Amino acid sequence: TRCAASDSPPSSPPASPELEQKANLKKNMWQYITESDDFSVLMTALGVGTLTGAAVVLFNLGIHSIHDVAFGDAYIAGASAVGPKPGVSWRLQQPESMLKLVLIPTIGGIIVSMIRYAIGEFDEPGSEKKRPEWYSPIGRAFGACITLASGNSLGPEGPSVEIGTNIAKAVNRWQFKRSPNKVSEVLIAASGSASGVSAGFNAVVGGAFFAVETVLQRAKNITTGGSLGLTSEVVLLSAIAAQVMSRIGLGDEPAFQVPFFDILSITELPLYLPLGALCGLYAIWFNKLSTYSVDLFSQLSDSGIPKYVHPPLGGLATGCIALCFPEVLYSGFENVDVILQESTGLYYGVDLLIEILIAKLLATTICRASGLVGGIYAPSLMVGACIGSAYGQILQSFVEDTDILVAPFQAYALVGMGATLASVC
Repeated sequence: TRCAASDSPPSSPPASPELEQKANLKKNMWQYITESDDFSVLMTALGVGTLTGAAVVLFNLGIHSIHDVAFGDAYIAGASAVGPKPGVSWRLQQPESMLKLVLIPTIGGIIVSMIRYAIGEFDEPGSEKKRPEWYSPIGRAFGACITLASGNSLGPEGPSVEIGTNIAKAVNRWQFKRSPNKVSEVLIAASGSASGVSAGFNAVVGGAFFAVETVLQRAKNITTGGSLGLTSEVVLLSAIAAQVMSRIGLGDEPAFQVPFFDILSITELPLYLPLGALCGLYAIWFNKLSTYSVDLFSQLSDSGIPKYVHPPLGGLATGCIALCFPEVLYSGFENVDVILQESTGLYYGVDLLIEILIAKLLATTICRASGLVGGIYAPSLMVGACIGSAYGQILQSFVEDTDILVAPFQAYALVGMGATLASVC
């Protein structure tokens, strides 16, 4: 008996509570990774944000590369401003430069028409040709790239959001084709919108709020398929991934340089209220003129002018306006920087700012109604800078002989940009 007992293997000591806790934690983590729908949605959102960020980088690089090749030195930011920059007036008065200002937006409109025709946007109702699903989103992105690279008066932020939304739609079709999950589909769609705004504006928080306000409102009608507990995590993760990709490809510099401003007196705060009202009035006129422009192009269609002629007409109109006010052409935010920065040595007077504002309003509404592809965020910022700068200069002329302290007019330009963006968009 003793021998049998000595030959048996010794019993293993009981596992410590710490080791059991670690083993259970590893088991639960692996089970969460392999079986949890939440983890799958989070990883999908990360992928959507990364792809959107990369696509927006390529989109912006394409715009600026084509723009630089097309215009060369024919266009300079602040070309209408008063200042010591040499060669501005001479270059604008050269026939070659003036010809470029008209021809390039028009040629851009022609190319956009060809792209939209190829993806079927000019097909007559009932005679649509069957095309692959990816034709339209890729064609729209190329159309926006050509629109902006040729200087037409729209912006890249709207197409950036559209890129993110289309990537999210493609992922939803692929991932949830066999096992539909309405809640997960809405969350991935929200991640696409958030990443588009984040990459386009370099603004993570703005992208998250945009997704919540625009996409997740539909989630109120969803009663089956899961919960929306991961809303914040999904939109923030995708927005951060998109911004990281955008910063890697485009750098971490802000879209425009904002100098330091300070409120000099508490009595100055009420002076900003009329500026907000002016920006709201601009939004009203923008909507009215947009409606009028759409009706005008509809009348052209009714009179027998095909829709594929409209984008070249919009480009031609933009080029003609640019002969007098080159600032209406899209060139990033260089013109906004000229207004905001006193160190550039250039100066826009009140009369010139009002003229540029009206010219930009006309060019933007015409481009939008003609069928050119782009957003209205960038034009709204330019117009807001004009309104705020003009208001600030007028205000300074009234208080210069008083004891009232007000900030530089560039501060009012910055506030005007935010107010106009809020009222129009």
